[in-house]
Amino acid sequence: MKRLSDIQNYGRSMIEVLSVLLIATLLSLGSLIGIRTALTWHQANQILNDVMVQAERLVTREGLNQGDIIKPLYLPESGKNIITLILEDGFDVQVEQIDKRICQRLLNNKHTPIQEIFINNQPDETNCPTESTLHFIFSFNNDEIPSEECSEECTSCETCSNGQCIPNPSATACFTEHGEEGYCSNGICTICDNQSIDLLCTPCEKIKIDSKGCAVCVALSDGEQCIREENEIGICSNGLCICSSEQYLQDNVCTTCPEHASCDGINFTCLEGYKINSAQDGCVDKNYCSAQNDCNEKDTYCEMQNYAPGATYCNEEVEGDGICKKNNGVVVIGKNRQRYLLSQSSYMFYWSAKNFCNSKGLPLASMDEACPGWSGTEGVDGECVNLTNSYHSSVMAWTRTNANDCAKYYIYLDSGKVGHKPYFYSSLQALCLDDGRYTCQNNEYLSGEFCTPCPTHATCNGIDFTCIEGYWRDDENEQCLPLEGITCSSQSDCHNNSDYYCQYTSYPGSSYCNLTVEGDGTCQLAQGSFITGKNGQSYLISDESYMYYWSAKNFCESKNMHLVTMSEACPTWNGQEGVDNACPNLAGTVSSSIMAWTDTTSANSCAKNYVFLDSGRVGHKSFYYSNLRALCQ
Repeated sequence: MKRLSDIQNYGRSMIEVLSVLLIATLLSLGSLIGIRTALTWHQANQILNDVMVQAERLVTREGLNQGDIIKPLYLPESGKNIITLILEDGFDVQVEQIDKRICQRLLNNKHTPIQEIFINNQPDETNCPTESTLHFIFSFNNDEIPSEECSEECTSCETCSNGQCIPNPSATACFTEHGEEGYCSNGICTICDNQSIDLLCTPCEKIKIDSKGCAVCVALSDGEQCIREENEIGICSNGLCICSSEQYLQDNVCTTCPEHASCDGINFTCLEGYKINSAQDGCVDKNYCSAQNDCNEKDTYCEMQNYAPGATYCNEEVEGDGICKKNNGVVVIGKNRQRYLLSQSSYMFYWSAKNFCNSKGLPLASMDEACPGWSGTEGVDGECVNLTNSYHSSVMAWTRTNANDCAKYYIYLDSGKVGHKPYFYSSLQALCLDDGRYTCQNNEYLSGEFCTPCPTHATCNGIDFTCIEGYWRDDENEQCLPLEGITCSSQSDCHNNSDYYCQYTSYPGSSYCNLTVEGDGTCQLAQGSFITGKNGQSYLISDESYMYYWSAKNFCESKNMHLVTMSEACPTWNGQEGVDNACPNLAGTVSSSIMAWTDTTSANSCAKNYVFLDSGRVGHKSFYYSNLRALCQ
């Protein structure tokens, strides 16, 4: 039985024999096959010698503990990376990056005192891969190993047992003495037909031995793990080593599945409501856009959510983050009868306004087209005469004409004021120049961009509709509704300048100290007659005589007038109350005892003064009185 102390001499003797064999092989064969076989033997014995030297060192060393990692004190002759792991009853000498040929040579010629040789630390593995780490297992109790060294080198299909080379039942793939790959049959290496020396399998294949003992590539089942490039763990699917189901392949690299997407290991699919971004590496909202050509759905435009960094209005085209929106608009008409399309959206950067018009096939209007004859003055009402009062609210609309520093001019469509805004401004609308498409008949009106039949109780002029007397315009639903009798809580509910006022049916529960109040009432037609004072001034007196003070105020406002003050109704009044002819200006203007509210507060309270229009007497009433009329001027 060979002891650990004799290991080093064994290794050296093997090297001397190998050197003689190497020279003999080179001289006798003179072929590449012979050289490769000889080199395989030589490298195998270099590794074996390094392992034995490391083992000899550890046998005589004290103070070793399980789990210790020992590195060689010398430079290994083989040039391999060698480390040793101390086990519970022995040690594991590990040699990395061993070629398939050399691995098979060492595996099939295990010598005492090596207890086991494992491929990649897998006890049941008997076939060497292209490159592997071999684990040489030694036991501290060597007397239990009965085998002896064989006097001659065993073949790759044999193993040394009790000093004799016998067929190795676990050996399958092998190499002949000429370096050809074959299979083991009764201890003899037989060449496999039509098989290369180095068997390379795809990541989704593994090496198995067929009935003849030849190594073959066999496909792994779907779902089994495989090794991709850069040691990535993948999953086999139809013979391909794909990524895990939470990943997809990007430039042949397994990449985490993007947000708002599902992955199948190869591709990613955007979830419902999302689409692939322009970089093709993620998902964005289905309405996302960076330029107008991203909005493929009909009647949509790209509305930028922020201005493109570093861009100015000098740039004709820019890209940024935006959302595809419906390109709804309304038609406005200039005094020169030119029609323009105004976007409904009012949160527009300049490029969004361009996109809006572009989506309609129209250009953004220039200042010459929007305001012919404009003098160039900014910040003054009425400068754009053509579009002054062309829209009912204070809308600012972009044009495509440059001001200083490439900023763009805009127009207020209510006042006709002109100004310019810098590139980061966004609260404007688009003003597109009409190409003649927006024309309606006289019995129609423009509903946004569409010719629509005139609503009931309205008159139309081909552009807009006007509700007839007694009806108010419901702009939201584009209809005319009756004013008479609708409930109201303030005058605004009866629509100013409509000739209808909010007549409170009960006092609103406040006092005359409050300038305005709300209460329960109905809208009534404001009817009355004019009287003339002795000073020649005309006043409107309501027909309705049952009015709270605030109802009287509403009556006058519906006529675009105001409740008179005492100084207006009774210019010479000296402050006396309860005395006839205290208001000589209005005394005798009517024949009956009519009391009319004024808007003057009594000196001793928040009550309001009133005037008898027959006697000219003056008095004051508290907030809950209602049997008075409105006197307007």
